[in-house]
Amino acid sequence: MRDLLSDNELKSLTKVLVQLERSTLMSTGLKGISGGFAHADMTSYDDDIIDITLKFGCQSDTDSYVEEEDYQMDRSTFIIIN
Repeated sequence: MRDLLSDNELKSLTKVLVQLERSTLMSTGLKGISGGFAHADMTSYDDDIIDITLKFGCQSDTDSYVEEEDYQMDRSTFIIIN
């Protein structure tokens, strides 16, 4: 069992999370909206899978719209599998 993510795994994970955030902003149209956001976080992992939660939406002074999606990523290939 691999206990912790290696430095290389952390670098690869960071790249995937940033790309997921960017592609979400672009595909949802939130990139051009004031208050639009996308934030991806690793929530857990084991030897085979890394679990990711993506939150995205738009926040303003009076309203908030937030969606949440869960993904799994193959730990050896760093490809999202669902």
